[in-house]
Amino acid sequence: WVGGTANWDAATTTNWSATSGGAGGASVPGTADTVTLDGSSGGGTVTMTAASSVTSITMGNFTGTLDTNGQSVTTSGTFSITGTSTRTLTLGASSITCATWTATTTTNLTFNANTSTIAITGATTFNGGALTYNIVNLTGTTPTIAGVNTFGTLTRTGTAVKTDTLTLS
Repeated sequence: WVGGTANWDAATTTNWSATSGGAGGASVPGTADTVTLDGSSGGGTVTMTAASSVTSITMGNFTGTLDTNGQSVTTSGTFSITGTSTRTLTLGASSITCATWTATTTTNLTFNANTSTIAITGATTFNGGALTYNIVNLTGTTPTIAGVNTFGTLTRTGTAVKTDTLTLS
C-alpha cells in the first residue's frame, strides 16, 4: 500500500505497489499476494470497502489507520501486527479468517475489536498481544493462545480425536 488515505476496494489500483514505497498502479492484491502497510505506505486512513482474500496482511511501522469497515477479510497465512509507530486497527463488524494472528508489538497501537469475529484455522497460534477481542474462534487440532488477552467470546472447535490439545502460554 502506498499513498496514504484511500479506500481499499476490489478495483482501484492507485494505492497498490509491487514493492514497499514503490509506484502505485499495481494490481489489487488477490489470493496469491501479500499486503504490507508500513512506513512507506504514507499516513492516513485505509478503509476497506470490499471483501478481500490474500496470502497475508502485515501492519508494521504504518502511521495511520486500517479500518476493515465490516468487510470479510481472509488470509491463507498470517495477519500480523508489528512495529511501534502510532497506528490504529479498527475491525468494526468484520469477519477475519486467518491461519495465524500475530500481534507481537502493540506499543502505540489503538485496537478496536468492536463486534468483529476472528477465526483461526488449522494447527496454529493466536498471539493476541494482550489486547481485548470480541469473538475469537479457534479450529484445528493443536491451537495455541499466547499472551494475556481478553475475549468477549472464545470458542475452540477441534476434531473428534481425544488427543487434541489447546495450549495457553
